[in-house]
Amino acid sequence: MSKPVPPLAEMQQKNLAAAMELARLSMASSQRMIELQADLARKLFEDGVAQAQAQLEAKDPMQLAAMRNQHAQETAQHVIEAGKRIADLGNEARTEFTRLLGQQLASGGEEMAQAMQNAFQSLPGGAGPMADMMKTAMNNAQGALAQMAQVSQTLMGNLTEAARKGNGRK
Repeated sequence: MSKPVPPLAEMQQKNLAAAMELARLSMASSQRMIELQADLARKLFEDGVAQAQAQLEAKDPMQLAAMRNQHAQETAQHVIEAGKRIADLGNEARTEFTRLLGQQLASGGEEMAQAMQNAFQSLPGGAGPMADMMKTAMNNAQGALAQMAQVSQTLMGNLTEAARKGNGRK
């Protein structure tokens, strides 16, 4: 028969799981950004080689200048599009981090309040005035954490919306 897990050890396990999930999200986001940058570098290299070959066949300086101008515009467009995709990935990652952090703050406060209440009830004399004061303090702290999580989620939503509007998206 296994021993029951103490409440604080259980909270530590949940905190570790949350930290591991944040690390996984961070690595996945970084990997997507690296892939995006590698794709951009490959595309720019291939376009550069093709453009150089095409410019070798230019018949006059005007045609060569027009080809260079078009290549510069296409390169700028590729870089702008990649920048928008990187900004979108960053916004998605920030939104997910904020969501997980809000969940962790909310659930951690509830678990801490329950652990404190259980600890006070196990004391000789049971839950007296000290336990009631501690419960009130924990409820106030839990309310503050929930409010901070809500403000954080709202702020991230507003920042994400502002970033989308800045990128010309809706």
